[in-house]
Amino acid sequence: MRLSPSPTLTEGVEVHSKSWKGYSTIAESSDGASAQTPMDLDHPVPSAEHPAEIRLHEAEERLHQWEESAKRTADKVNRRAGRNLGAAIAVALLLVGVAVVCLIWWMWGFALLVAAGLIGCQFELTRAVRDHAGADVPFVPVAVGTAVTLVGSYATRVLDTPWSAGTFIMASLSLTIVAVLTTRLTKPVAGYLRDVSAATLLVCYLTILGVSLMSMAAEDDGTGRILLFILAVAASDTGGYFAGLLFGKHPMAPTISPKKTWEGVAGSVIVSCALGAAVTVWVLGAPAWKGIVISVVILVCGILGDLVESVMKRDLGIKDMGNSIPGHGGFLDRFDSYIVAAPVAWIAMAALL
Repeated sequence: MRLSPSPTLTEGVEVHSKSWKGYSTIAESSDGASAQTPMDLDHPVPSAEHPAEIRLHEAEERLHQWEESAKRTADKVNRRAGRNLGAAIAVALLLVGVAVVCLIWWMWGFALLVAAGLIGCQFELTRAVRDHAGADVPFVPVAVGTAVTLVGSYATRVLDTPWSAGTFIMASLSLTIVAVLTTRLTKPVAGYLRDVSAATLLVCYLTILGVSLMSMAAEDDGTGRILLFILAVAASDTGGYFAGLLFGKHPMAPTISPKKTWEGVAGSVIVSCALGAAVTVWVLGAPAWKGIVISVVILVCGILGDLVESVMKRDLGIKDMGNSIPGHGGFLDRFDSYIVAAPVAWIAMAALL
C-alpha cells in the first residue's frame, strides 16, 4: 500500500510507516513527488526515532552472524572428523548411560544388552560378506547360538545349575557350529566351505569373545570390573579421537586406518590410564597402579580391535559396516574395540584384582 506524504511535513523529511511485516519508507523529494524505497521484509530498517528498535535489530544481526559462524565451525569439524560429531557424542553418552544403569540395577538386562549388541554386529557382518564377498552365512543358528551362549554363561555362574559355566559354554558353542554346518547343507554345494568358514568366524570373533564379558560380570565385584572395562575403552576411544583430531600428524597404520595417529595413541594412554586408576581406587578398592596396568592392556587391545575391523572393511571395500548408530556407523563400528579387548581384560583383572 502506498502512503501519501503528510502535508504537515517539511521537504526532505522521511516518513516511516509500519507495514505488516516490516518498514516502508516514503521520502518526499524537493518537487513534491514521493518515492518509496524497497522493503526488506526479513530485515526491516528500524526508525531512528526508536532506539530500542535499533538495538533489537543490531542484536538480531549479531545473533544471525554467530549462528552462521557456529554452523561453519561445526561443518569444518564434522568434515575433519568424518562424522557428525555432535550425534556421535550424544549417542556414545546414551549407550554408556544405559549400560551403567543396567550394571547397577539389573545385571540380567546387561547380559541381554550384550547379546543384542553382538547379534547386531553379526547381522551387519553377515550382510557385508554377502553383498561384497558373495558368502551366504547361515545367520539364524549363529544368532540363536550367540544369545543362548552369552545369557547361559552368565546364568550358570550366578544360579544353582547342574552344569558348570565351562561345560555349558563348550556344549552351546559346539551345538552352534553343528547347526551351522548342517543348516548350510540345504543349499547348493558351491560355496559351502566359504559360507561355513564365514559363519565360524562370526562365532569365534563375536560369541566367544563376548563370553569373556559375561565372565567378568559374574564375579562378586562384577559391576565394578565391567565399569572399569567400559570406561577404560570409552576413555581410550575418546582421548585418542580428540588428540588425533587436534594434534594428529604421524599416522600409526596408514595402509589400514589412515586417520589413526601416534598422537591419538598418546591421548588414549593419558585419558584411559587416568580414568582407569580412578575407577580402580574408588570403585574396586585396589591400588591405582593395578588400574593403570589393566587400562594399558585394555587400550592396546582396543586399538588392535579397531584395526582388525578396519582391515575387514578394507578387504570388503566398504567405509562402515552399517548405519544403525547415528554418528558411529554400525554396531561393529561402535563395539569393535570392546570385542577384542574383553578377553584380555578378563584375564588381566583375574590376575590383578
